[in-house]
Amino acid sequence: MTTDQKAKCRQILSHYGIEKQRRQLVEECAELIQAIMKLERTDKERVHYIEELADVEIMMEQMKIRLQTYDPLGWDIFTDMIEQKTNRQLDRMAEEKAAKLQTTLYICDPEKNTECIKTNCKAYNHGECDLTMKREAAELNDDGEPKIYSMAYQEISRGFHTEESGER
Repeated sequence: MTTDQKAKCRQILSHYGIEKQRRQLVEECAELIQAIMKLERTDKERVHYIEELADVEIMMEQMKIRLQTYDPLGWDIFTDMIEQKTNRQLDRMAEEKAAKLQTTLYICDPEKNTECIKTNCKAYNHGECDLTMKREAAELNDDGEPKIYSMAYQEISRGFHTEESGER
């Protein structure tokens, strides 16, 4: 938000007062929620979503102005909370990425996977070990990236296999 827009928000807040603007924020948030729910329908809905997002941003700016002006301790808590919550989410994302790497199955390149004991392989398949959890032991695609196991690969290379029946 520009400095001029912030000044306008300060003027609006001063005119209507904090209580009325808090109620207005609730209304604008509800309208934004509805716009989000309809977002994928049409371009008209996209424009409506952007309009409601702007309304909420204007109201949020007024709440932040109030906090900064009349509650410096509250403002400090607010900015600390933003820092804590963004850091926590980034930590979660790193954990998700690590978990994904630990559970991703790759198409095995037997020449690279010299440590594999074929009978202990999680994807033991009629005497053939074709999957690995080791990224470094994976076959590479045309872009030099490890080939990741997927249902599509299973269907193409082996024929569809159902776990319930064990049939192919």
